[in-house]
Amino acid sequence: KFIAPMIFSGVPLDSFAALRIAPGGIDRALYDLCDWWEHRHDKEVCLFFYDDLKEDHLGCVLRVQRFMQIEGGHELAHVVVEQSTHEFMSRP
Repeated sequence: KFIAPMIFSGVPLDSFAALRIAPGGIDRALYDLCDWWEHRHDKEVCLFFYDDLKEDHLGCVLRVQRFMQIEGGHELAHVVVEQSTHEFMSRP
């Protein structure tokens, strides 16, 4: 299902993509990742990738729970998973 943008823009998607990628927009994102990557083993850093969240939502919630030392186990994690879906958050 297509979701309209929150802010209307008259810029067509292909033009936006060309403007974003051509001047090095992708490169900047990779530089940002590289800056964080060297800290991935620091005890204060919990690094996630979007694909990880999509593939293992529950596992990522449990990881955050352990990282933040939040009690509640799997029961709490299942509630968080249920309430952090697009469907749940889109309800009126």
